[in-house]
Amino acid sequence: MQDFCTQACMEKYDQMSNNLPPPVSTAQCAVCNNEKVVKIEVQLDNKIQKLCSPPCFAAFKFVNKLNADKCDMCKKYFDKKKVENFSVFYDDSPHNFCCKTCMNVYILANRKIVPCNWCKVKKYNFDMIKRVVSSGQILMMCSLNCLTLYKVSINAVSSKRIKCDMCNGVAQAQYHLTMSDATVRNFCSYQCVMQFQGQYSKSPPLTFSGSEPAPVPT
Repeated sequence: MQDFCTQACMEKYDQMSNNLPPPVSTAQCAVCNNEKVVKIEVQLDNKIQKLCSPPCFAAFKFVNKLNADKCDMCKKYFDKKKVENFSVFYDDSPHNFCCKTCMNVYILANRKIVPCNWCKVKKYNFDMIKRVVSSGQILMMCSLNCLTLYKVSINAVSSKRIKCDMCNGVAQAQYHLTMSDATVRNFCSYQCVMQFQGQYSKSPPLTFSGSEPAPVPT
């Protein structure tokens, strides 16, 4: 539940968090001085400059030597040289903001609770360490300690010779399957993997990985 000091603040939060377009308004353009529909807003020196068109925006940037960037929350432009850097990395790309308030609203609107792939502790996704392994699997770790333990386990599982869970041959594990009970089955060849999966053809699909196994904390 969110608390607001005024109705206007609540409406502004609803607009920003739901990515709604700003209401249409008219104002005097800061460049051509004509009364027109506002198309672009620029935050400069604690003031909002309203512009009517891309040509006026280009002229405004040239005159003010503006290194403009667009806020990913309120959609206003701001000068990156004059504003403290507020940015987050989300959905595989960086997102920049004009102020801390916009950054916080963006995080509130996009955060979700996810479990750590190692210790299973649940945290918000923005508080997790994200890692994409060579198999394409996305891992979310709650701490550097869990990430380190995962890497140690990967090296231990991949380097030792173990018994294949299908043919019972002893060899270096090449493929791994994570079962529904979180245990890991190891296989010496892709053929053994397919034969093993054939036994579960009517069951939910298992999590498969090749060179990057899915270890279980010990």
